[in-house]
Amino acid sequence: MPRLLKSAIILGATPLLIGTLIYCTWRLERWDWLEDAGGITLALGFAAFVAGTIALIGHLWLESRGRRTTRGPLWLWGTLVGCLLLANFPAALFFGLSALRIKNPCTIRVFNDSDQTIDSLAVSGPGVRIDLGPVGPGRHVEQHLYPKSKGSLELSARQQGVQVDGRVDSYVTPGLGSDISIRIKPSGLFEVEAQRNIDRPGHETR
Repeated sequence: MPRLLKSAIILGATPLLIGTLIYCTWRLERWDWLEDAGGITLALGFAAFVAGTIALIGHLWLESRGRRTTRGPLWLWGTLVGCLLLANFPAALFFGLSALRIKNPCTIRVFNDSDQTIDSLAVSGPGVRIDLGPVGPGRHVEQHLYPKSKGSLELSARQQGVQVDGRVDSYVTPGLGSDISIRIKPSGLFEVEAQRNIDRPGHETR
């Protein structure tokens, strides 16, 4: 295989493989240093794309001038290696957006301070819905929610035949982490507190 073509393949495949390895390992282990490694790989990957593109163009130019191969295989190799180089961009975008969404989830916590079981409790938002009930007296549950788009979070719960509906957060969006606590008081009131970058006062709903 010609040296320039081999270099283009290596420069296209290496950052793609390293980026995939970093992302998959981060999903499993969540080591903070992998985030820095991902940023470095992104920068080096762009440099590798530029160098690989130059190597591929050089290979195509030399081969077409030397006429050492037929036009069909030459442009087939050019298309395949070019797609490999370009594949780094959608992969980097997917890894970055996915990591951002996973790193900053919307965390929902439910505390049942009453003496009655919460028979059902669901929180729904843009493209998502999670069920956290039933929740026994004195118990609490926690789940992560990942909104698909911008919107609000709505609560729907039932306790001893009483239906409770309300809004728990007026604005959520992918990548914007928040902590939402839903506390059911002994009186039966549902107290909601949502926190993002700054604390916001809680509100109550029946």
